[in-house]
Amino acid sequence: MKLHPITALLAALALPQFVFAEESEKPIKFDQLPAPAAKAIKAAADGAKLKTLSKEKDDHADAYEAGWLVKGRKHEVTVAADGKVLAVEETIALEEAPKAARESIAKEAGGGKVTGVELVKEKGKTLYEALIKMEKGCLEVVLDLKGKVVEREKKSRED
Repeated sequence: MKLHPITALLAALALPQFVFAEESEKPIKFDQLPAPAAKAIKAAADGAKLKTLSKEKDDHADAYEAGWLVKGRKHEVTVAADGKVLAVEETIALEEAPKAARESIAKEAGGGKVTGVELVKEKGKTLYEALIKMEKGCLEVVLDLKGKVVEREKKSRED
């Protein structure tokens, strides 16, 4: 059986969409969580009402991410199925980041506007993520405690 070139092209274009869909977060309900993950999320949220809950892949293993608000600040925790905490995130004011991180963020921003900063604790490291609105799109910068840029990613406005 010979495929029409247009059919083959459409199939090839659709394949990345299926791969991407498998890697993205999928909303779930609290009662669908494995018991250890539910216990860890409940402890991390400390009585706050969960706003988001999803299942995702972290290093090819199931992970669960929960988000909630406390005093207007967004908090997130990612836990493994066995309840191990993989990452904790909290939005902070730019002024709360260490001086070295603030200076690096300002340098990276140039003429752009810093629209958000998160304190991230993951894999034994404390990092700061800054989202900067640029003239064309956005820039996400990840910095260590000393202000060293460890990751830089350009994003479209839709991200």
